[in-house]
Amino acid sequence: MGDRRVAGVVAAAGGQGGFRRPGTDLPAIESAWADALRVNLFTVVLPVEGLLPQVLDTEGRIVLIGSTAGLDGGGGPYSTAKAAVAGYGRDLAIRAGRRGITVNTLAPGFVADTDFFDAAGLGDSSTMIDAAAARTLVGRVGQPEDITASVRWLLSSEAGWVTGQTIAVDGGTVMLR
Repeated sequence: MGDRRVAGVVAAAGGQGGFRRPGTDLPAIESAWADALRVNLFTVVLPVEGLLPQVLDTEGRIVLIGSTAGLDGGGGPYSTAKAAVAGYGRDLAIRAGRRGITVNTLAPGFVADTDFFDAAGLGDSSTMIDAAAARTLVGRVGQPEDITASVRWLLSSEAGWVTGQTIAVDGGTVMLR
């Protein structure tokens, strides 16, 4: 990369790896956990670590995308991998903070109009959306714009004193559990 400098990094990689519980067969359990970590943790860690030397001092911003599943569990290896994203974010904030770089993790809740739930085989039916909306304080599910607005703020100079945080963007769902 040479002399190129990076002002902000958003690591939003991840997917359904390890979402379904594998049963009791130890090789299948090991495979599910390895898949969950590869798909949901390493796809965040490796690009960020690769770009970290190029991130600008004193205004660099790094935003990691986790999940509310990493805050409250219930998703087996997937939840654990997303919790590890938040842990990585805190560790990275400690390492990068002395350079003036902020690092934060967003933990989105149920966001409509994505392929996430279809990919898990859970569907995106109106019944599922209604149930997810009922579990929020604001009475609605998230929209992609809710997440992008939070990312934009964390990348801005206005968020320059916010670092090492995991911020649930979920309409208050985790608070109700």
